[in-house]
Amino acid sequence: MKRIKMIRFGTLTIFLIAMTIVSFMLLADMSANNITVAMAALILLAVASGLFIPSVLLSWMVVLILAAGIFTLTIGYPLISNFTRIVVIAAYPILSFVTILGRHFIGDLGWIATNRANIEAYVEHYDPAVNFQTLHTASNTFSKSAEFIQKQNKLEVWIDVTAVQWSHHEQYKQFHASEDAEILSTIQTILKQDRLPSESIYYVDNATFLIISHTVSETNLMQLNNNVNDQLATIMVDGFKPQFKTATMHINEKNIDKYSSLDLAMNKLYRQMETDIIVEYMQKH
Repeated sequence: MKRIKMIRFGTLTIFLIAMTIVSFMLLADMSANNITVAMAALILLAVASGLFIPSVLLSWMVVLILAAGIFTLTIGYPLISNFTRIVVIAAYPILSFVTILGRHFIGDLGWIATNRANIEAYVEHYDPAVNFQTLHTASNTFSKSAEFIQKQNKLEVWIDVTAVQWSHHEQYKQFHASEDAEILSTIQTILKQDRLPSESIYYVDNATFLIISHTVSETNLMQLNNNVNDQLATIMVDGFKPQFKTATMHINEKNIDKYSSLDLAMNKLYRQMETDIIVEYMQKH
């Protein structure tokens, strides 16, 4: 998203530079005095200054050149019309400023292009919206844990995978973007505060969070899940109370072959959450 915005701003800035140059050349041509050549030289100087001179130094240069230009054109050249004076005085600072903007955005685009691989790798492993690692990293963690469980014969080890999903998130997000971000941030805070430091928390997609717990007792896991559910039930934003679905599955040496990948485990969790909704609906009706 940021890259797209930078490209738009960069394109707009280049267009602005071109239009500014064309405008000053047209104004120079409209002037009663013949200043076209002088204006072209001034434009080249302004563009070169904006491209190659540091911004702080250029600021002082603009002030000095502006002061000198005002003094010279006001005192030394009485035959030049006021219109021509204004055009000449304004050309250098305006073009220098616009060129600096162009240099800034084009420079950022260059940095993005150079570091594109690093940026894509970061986005693949980390979701900036909720400050959690993504499904890609969760899959790697699960695979390593599954491999460890399969190899262990003497140790009693297991993992529990818990999914927390905000129901009907996509529909709500379409009409309440800012509130949606606030709710996701609140969920993130709850999970960070109410889960064990040893647990790994990930953001899958569509307001679905995943928690991988390593060898946590059944009693402790149940208490952790209950605490999270209680906290999620307190979320209220502008009168809207989001609903959540949760599911947990226990994976050990007995069923690790059946759920050897995170995709298989996630499919089971999704089915479990949907089944719980149907059961809850039938109980109410």
